Amino acid sequence: MPRCYVCRRPQSMCLCSLMPSVANRTDVLLLQHTRERHHAFNTARIVRRALQRCRLIVDHNAGFAVRDLPLREGAALLYPSSDAPLISELGDGHRVR
Repeated sequence: MPRCYVCRRPQSMCLCSLMPSVANRTDVLLLQHTRERHHAFNTARIVRRALQRCRLIVDHNAGFAVRDLPLREGAALLYPSSDAPLISELGDGHRVR
């Protein structure tokens, strides 16, 4: 079955023409486990393609633990959760220095 070389989905299910281009003001760094790289939904690849200021790094957990991640001063870690605080609620103690 032929696949799209950009979104890697089957040609009949290609999302590229539907992908928005978002001019986000905040830099986004996505960390994706290697096993998720070829997952059928692969939302990380979709987000990276949609956001203009986005970087995707794929590695194993052990690799992320020792990697020097390209974090700018004031960066914050976001993890989706129903009780997660808004980024605007985070004080300086929760940000990279």
